[in-house]
Amino acid sequence: MSACTLLLLLVSCSGALASHFYGGTLTFTPKGRNPDGSFRVDIRYKQTYESCYLWNEWYCHSGDCGYDSRFEVAEVDSGTSGVSYYGGRWCTSEALMTKDIQSNQPFEMWKTGCCWIYNSLSYGAPWALLTHVDLGIRSDTREPNRSPVTAVLPFIRIPQNCPRRLKLLAHDPDKDQVRCRYGTANSNECYYCHHHTGFYLDENSCTLTYQYNSIQNAHAFEIVLEDFPRQQITLSYTDGTLSRKSPLVTRHKRWYYGPMPTQFPTTSEATTTQSWWNRLISTPAPYWGSQLYSTPSPWWWNQPNTSPAPYWWNQPGTTATTSTTSTTAQWQQSTTTTPFPTTHLHAPSTNPLSKIPLHFAIQVDPAVHSCTEGELLPQFLPPTPRNGEFRNASVNQELEIRLKATATQSWVNNFIISGPLNITKYNTISGSDGESLIRWTPTENDLGDHVPICFIAESQSGSSIFHSEMRCIIVTVGHTYGKANVICNENTMTVELEKSSIIGLHEDHLRLNDASCTPTSNSTHVIAAMSLSSCGTILEEDADNLIFKNEITSYDKLGDVITRKHQVEIGFSCSYPKKGNVSLEFRAHKIPFVFTEKGFGKFTYQFEFFHSDLFDRMVDPNTYPVEVPLREMLYMEIKATSSIANTELFVESCRATPVDDPNYHIFYDIFENGCTIDETVVVYPSNPSDFKFGIEAFTFIGEHEEVFISCSVILCVGGNPFSRCSQGCINATAAPVVHHHHRRAVATETVRHYISQGPLRLKKSTDITVSNMSLSLNMNLVFIAAVLLVTVGIVCGAVIYTAKRSKVKYQPLPSTDF
Repeated sequence: MSACTLLLLLVSCSGALASHFYGGTLTFTPKGRNPDGSFRVDIRYKQTYESCYLWNEWYCHSGDCGYDSRFEVAEVDSGTSGVSYYGGRWCTSEALMTKDIQSNQPFEMWKTGCCWIYNSLSYGAPWALLTHVDLGIRSDTREPNRSPVTAVLPFIRIPQNCPRRLKLLAHDPDKDQVRCRYGTANSNECYYCHHHTGFYLDENSCTLTYQYNSIQNAHAFEIVLEDFPRQQITLSYTDGTLSRKSPLVTRHKRWYYGPMPTQFPTTSEATTTQSWWNRLISTPAPYWGSQLYSTPSPWWWNQPNTSPAPYWWNQPGTTATTSTTSTTAQWQQSTTTTPFPTTHLHAPSTNPLSKIPLHFAIQVDPAVHSCTEGELLPQFLPPTPRNGEFRNASVNQELEIRLKATATQSWVNNFIISGPLNITKYNTISGSDGESLIRWTPTENDLGDHVPICFIAESQSGSSIFHSEMRCIIVTVGHTYGKANVICNENTMTVELEKSSIIGLHEDHLRLNDASCTPTSNSTHVIAAMSLSSCGTILEEDADNLIFKNEITSYDKLGDVITRKHQVEIGFSCSYPKKGNVSLEFRAHKIPFVFTEKGFGKFTYQFEFFHSDLFDRMVDPNTYPVEVPLREMLYMEIKATSSIANTELFVESCRATPVDDPNYHIFYDIFENGCTIDETVVVYPSNPSDFKFGIEAFTFIGEHEEVFISCSVILCVGGNPFSRCSQGCINATAAPVVHHHHRRAVATETVRHYISQGPLRLKKSTDITVSNMSLSLNMNLVFIAAVLLVTVGIVCGAVIYTAKRSKVKYQPLPSTDF
């Protein structure tokens, strides 16, 4: 072969490889141990290129990555991007790689190459995907650690003038807290590592919000998902070592890199609406150690455009500026980035359990005349699953998912999906409407897996292409089950599961989210009934609905030889419209919480509000939700009652949330690790089984009008110096306290239980003014005023009755007008 021919081949190959990468991700699931004692783990990864990429080039970056005992790869979906300089096409494939590993010590896998599709900052840049795998045995589940589950469509289109919210899928099978952040170059998580103007990443909720970007081009996002336990746990390894993992505990700022907002609250507005949550999002309290628009984060916090780039990479000239503009047009035309802090965010106190890459591209298209879904942009219609919905699937039984979308000013021409191996779709297109049938049959190897499936509807008008919102669901794979009926009442939900659908599993080995709640049964069904605020039920909400979720899972009993974990994971939910004639009895006062544990028998926690610091007059349960004036003191008591003597109550943590879920991403800590966090808290003397405290009233501002108080409580044997109750406040910066498990075995303390009460609702200022005035009025004046009002009412009624109907329409004042 001549030198010229070889040169031409090299040029041809480099051109084929350039600017072809759309994104990818990788997750892992432990699959038990082999007969020789080695560990088996399934590695699933998705990748999208200009053409299908059906081979494996993941490398071992650190640790013992074992060897591949199985490898499968297949195309999931493909299509045309509609932008010629990307090559015009894309193809997504998924691979399943099973590894056998001698040790369950952590290891890292890495994949890198060149180049990203042509995008807003370059005509091709290298990319890197890094995954941290930890298979240590968790102290909370006694199972190997599992990674978060995620997926995304690799290529998403957004019109330049249409704000969008992209909810990234971040589900964790171990129920850990998942954080999404931008990757950093010095951690080998990316080469690009850029934060794009006009895009805002809420790390705690894994939501990417788009406002405006002046560059009509592709934008590459290199996100990392990290999971953290919700309480301190240890991971144990086969070599006898232990690793302690802690939840997110340290507050920190988030930074938004994009155009400055056109309006800021005035001083008077900030004063009139001051509250805990106001201070959290506007003027932080002094003890948080930072002021609004002040000192940036420490050097170790990930700052955009500050991570060191590889020596061969030329950084684009996007120096941040601190100047602001006065009009919308000015900041929309600006390509500079200006950081300003938004809400506070947790930062890790230790390393995460896992690190999962999630890389994808967003195309900013030309502006359109309508951003309304269902016109140019496709809109999903029933029976399309809701975003975040759970579905159950059975081994060797076909699962069907139906999608439907419409667009009145364009025509639906495709549905783009991202899912597991062997998934198929069948599109039916009819003008402005389109439907798709997704089918997938799980195999025995998928048993126990949480499988993500994401989808987007695509429409076209002329040469312009539009995308709907992205929706993702989680499919839980088990043995043959699914014959369940969910009954949703106004304040309860009930699930009835046919016993014949869970053959081989003992009905006594089933539980709900709260381990103290177990289903009952009759001759044909397993039945679980609960109120909307009990048994670990989680409340979520979207723009139109309140969604209550729970799950039936199987568990092991001590001494069992076989395992039943993860063979039954049946998620169920009830959805209630926010508007309508629905009785909201789930917001009512909660009765005492009852638990049973070995060594403590049956015990209860009662959580109540009181009218004063004398704690002699409890707030009437019939008056809930409790209305309180802003800045007045609230008085609360938690009382423990046990069937055994000499017990003491310990309140480890309390937090305020706008919904009845202590794990909700918006919260405010009152107590943490037994320590007082809020400066207005007053703790009152009480006996060992009581805890009385007061705190200044507050409200969550924005969409939320109510506040719930949730506390983590423990009951201990009195006088035991090794119990958690005796340790009291533990500073987060202090050395961790070593718990002696042999002492826990003799029941020195109960497990943590979460109890809550509420809601609290801020009393409107107008109500307060009227109330105060009425108290000061003389009874004679009140009588005279009442007579005058009745007279005026009669006269006005007569006038209205005889007059023609007015064309003026009336509507109630907004409830958020405090």
